[in-house]
Amino acid sequence: MKKKVERFVKWELEMFRTECNFSPDEAMFFDLRNDGDGMSLEEIAGQMGYSMSKITDLVSSVNEKIIKVLPLGEAYFKKYCKEYR
Repeated sequence: MKKKVERFVKWELEMFRTECNFSPDEAMFFDLRNDGDGMSLEEIAGQMGYSMSKITDLVSSVNEKIIKVLPLGEAYFKKYCKEYR
């Protein structure tokens, strides 16, 4: 079963930025995809100056890291939940 990764809440975005150890390209992709309404993959490719195949590779690597970190979500939220009340 493949999980779809999108539309995170603020604390999740912060957790992923902190815990996923994104490369600079992955971090830029993650931010462009998740800031505001998020950019389309085609828009991101244009913004970053990459081909769609490179963007597809970034999608895969970012999603893999996010899925690895997901089990930390509950513990992370409990640690920082006072900030989100």
